[in-house]
Amino acid sequence: MIAEPGVPFPLDAATWSRTSRLLCGAGFTHGFCCHGRPDDAATCNALAPGRVLQQARQVHGRMVARAGGWNADGSPEADAVISADPSYACAVRTADCAPVLVACRTTGAVAAIHAGWRGIACGVIAAAVDAMVSNFGAVPGTMVAAVGPCARARRYEVGEEVACAVADAGCADAVIRHSGAARPFLDVARAAAIQLAASGLSPMRIDADPPCSIESPWCPSHRRDPARRDRMLSLIVPGLPTNG
Repeated sequence: MIAEPGVPFPLDAATWSRTSRLLCGAGFTHGFCCHGRPDDAATCNALAPGRVLQQARQVHGRMVARAGGWNADGSPEADAVISADPSYACAVRTADCAPVLVACRTTGAVAAIHAGWRGIACGVIAAAVDAMVSNFGAVPGTMVAAVGPCARARRYEVGEEVACAVADAGCADAVIRHSGAARPFLDVARAAAIQLAASGLSPMRIDADPPCSIESPWCPSHRRDPARRDRMLSLIVPGLPTNG
């Protein structure tokens, strides 16, 4: 990995993906990918050779899908994909919403979660963690998580209705009111971290200071470039239990 000044998530030059030091330290193959690959399948093959990419049809809700070898035409509607099978790579696509990757060090189970403000408001992160527990016996106290590049508070201005919905979901601390600004701003990464902690993860095991997608020219951003259709692929592969 290449440590870059001012970039909390370093660049892996071999796969052109950003990575989390916490997830790397726990031994989980993963990446927040937005460089140099022609399509999602090629990106997955570069980062996790031989794995079957599992992406659901994202609808900004709280449904969770268990990876089952589906293809793009047969993918379910869901905003989180979970698995404990290392032949799969669980993935989501984002362009200002938060990609949240969660891994259990006891069971090796993982989740890839798409969490924009709507997902935060309806509790998709808690739903995914609960599904890891109920499906695989995962233990929140031994989970590690990383929140990838997403809209942050310096640039993500929102309406009062969005601020209220996020605050009602327990994330009032993620709503920022800058002096002199007429409208509130939202830190999606902060909101995701709050909900991960509320789901039982230790704050020390949550990597949640990613670059702002709006400010980072290498990262797709609907807010910055609304006419562009590209999205960042974020994926994680289940691993072997490490009992810790």
